[in-house]
Formats: sequence, structure tokens, C-alpha cells
Amino acid sequence: MDIFKTLNREELLEFISDLAGPIGPEVFAGYGSKLQDAMKNDEFYSEKIKDEWSDIVDITEALDLLFDIASNPPDKTFHNDFYIHYKEKWEFEVTDLLYRVGTRDRKAFLKRLSSFKVNEDAKKIIMDLKIWLSEDDG
Repeated sequence: MDIFKTLNREELLEFISDLAGPIGPEVFAGYGSKLQDAMKNDEFYSEKIKDEWSDIVDITEALDLLFDIASNPPDKTFHNDFYIHYKEKWEFEVTDLLYRVGTRDRKAFLKRLSSFKVNEDAKKIIMDLKIWLSEDDG
């Protein structure tokens, strides 16, 4: 997958939108991305690809980008206001990726999370992360 070659904001936005977007008629008609095409044929493919991605990315670099995306989501020009149309799913995918990458180095992640300046856009993502992490602590 292209997302594994480099890590930049634009490619990460595309990756998240592929994960968060619906697998609907456009994808079945051949207009989806390669990731969406694979997801339509395997209901667990998105989990596999997120596992693979989060295992190989540089933790610091990925967290920097994901925290930036959490607090600065794409604007209306990104795929016809995609973020607003699929906000709940978008926030889930960003939370999930942050959690997967962050728990590779939990101590550093918790430190980073505690110092993160939460704005309105990131509020739900950070709240969900804290809940997920507290559930790990049992």
C-alpha cells in the first residue's frame, strides 16, 4: 500500500478517509481506492491493514501527525466535506490509529497524551482514548 512508503499528512488523510468512508455503490462500481476495493472483499481487511500500518510506522512521527489531524481535521475542500459527513466514523478511525500506535510505547504515549492541548475538534478523540486506556488498566 502507498501509505506504507511515506508518512505525511495528505497520505494519512487519504488513509483515514478510506477507512472511515462507506463501501457503497461507487466502490463496487470500481471508483474506490485500492484499500476500499480490498475492504469490500474482506470484512476484516481494515483491521489487518491498521495492525500492519501501526506496527511499522515511526511512533513519534505517526503520533505527531495523528494528534495534528485530531486537532486540525480536514476542511470542507477535502473530498466534498468528507469530515463533516462521516465525522463519527472519522473520529473513531483517528482514535483507533492513535491507540494502536501509542500503545507500542505506552509510557511515552501517556506522557504525550497528558501534555496534549485539547481543542473542540480533538475533545471526543482524546476522551475516547482515555477511556480505552483506562479499560486496559482494568
